[in-house]
Formats: sequence, C-alpha cells, structure tokens
Amino acid sequence: LHIQNVGWQRYEVDGDAPSSGEGTSDGDPIMGTTGQALRIEMIIMRVLKRPEGDKRKLYFRVHKQNYGWLGWTPEGFASGSDGESLRLEAIQLKIQ
Repeated sequence: LHIQNVGWQRYEVDGDAPSSGEGTSDGDPIMGTTGQALRIEMIIMRVLKRPEGDKRKLYFRVHKQNYGWLGWTPEGFASGSDGESLRLEAIQLKIQ
C-alpha cells in the first residue's frame, strides 16, 4: 500500500493489525490512514494462505481518480497512480 507523503507500508495480515475501534471485530486489519486526509495511491495484493491444492489466483483492479477503472492485475503486482498524485477510489477483487 502506497500512501501520500508516507510511502509504501508493510503488508497487513489478518489479525496482525490493530482494530479499527469502530465497532468491528478485534484484530481487523486497517489499510491506509484515518483522520489524516491522505490518499491511497497504489496497492499490491496477494493471498498468503490457500487451502492445499487450490490453484486459483487473486486478481484485482482499481478505480483511479480522473481516469476510471484500470485493467485487472494479478496478485503480487502493483496497481494505481505511480507518481501522479491521484487517489484510488475503489478496488474490485476476483478469484479465478
């Protein structure tokens, strides 16, 4: 995850991040910042744990400010606004 004025942040793994404190379950990971008005500019996603024998892959696409939907990106690769100072406005996931 690349955040405006902060840079790349480490991967958040289920149960590895502090709770949001906003009525959700304990240990739910937070990606980004809260209360700082900083945009998420790029993201890399990957599945860390799969059932044995599951060969499916995660694909995701992002909706970039002033541009729209970018193409589907396979897990492990980055998608977003590299050096353009544009925010990601939505993320869509699929497994196939």
